[in-house]
Amino acid sequence: MKSGLIICFLLLFGVLSIQGQQIDVKEIELAIKNPESRFFYPLLLKRFNSLDTTLKKEDFKHLYYGFAFRENYFPFEMDELEKRLKDLNYAKKFEDVIDLADSIGHSVPTDLTVLFEKSYALRSLAKKEEVIVRSKYNVLLKAVLASGDGKSPETAYQVVFFGDEMEVLSALGFRILERQTILKDNRFYDVWILGKNKQKLEKLYFDVTIPHKFEEQQLIKDLKESN
Repeated sequence: MKSGLIICFLLLFGVLSIQGQQIDVKEIELAIKNPESRFFYPLLLKRFNSLDTTLKKEDFKHLYYGFAFRENYFPFEMDELEKRLKDLNYAKKFEDVIDLADSIGHSVPTDLTVLFEKSYALRSLAKKEEVIVRSKYNVLLKAVLASGDGKSPETAYQVVFFGDEMEVLSALGFRILERQTILKDNRFYDVWILGKNKQKLEKLYFDVTIPHKFEEQQLIKDLKESN
């Protein structure tokens, strides 16, 4: 029975569109905090973790971007945790990767890097759970890919974790040369300069306003608490 659910879940992930769409973060924030909404976050997360095959791409969008409005959202702290996972995988300490990823995943279930590194470790140990973790990774990655095409600031991919930029770049097969961070129209963008590629793209844009705005809000909060 469980294997059948996994297959259905994977088939659902496979048909998701990756065409660009504008992300209305205000609408998402209201929806995930509303107990009467189908996107109420606790229920949405429960369905996601139970491999609910009736979830649709709007659900996954709210799941990924809605996490930015949860109390456990600390984007800058995730950078160090992601690095530790990568280092452990590089050292082939796969059991340690799984343990650390599980401890992170309880409070931060939508970080793409965490899911990828756990999936890699599980696959290295030939554990069946890898199929489930990889499917979760794939659907959240597609939610990010659906946010734009990355060709301009106006159509930038929108992420809630900085590490997710690398997951998108890797999934698209781009070789990167350098990164620049710019501010345009009161929004923050990471601009990745690309190596030669078949698409003949010179740059790829990521909208990182959400994590940067969190930094500003946290700074204001810290200043208020210190007075």
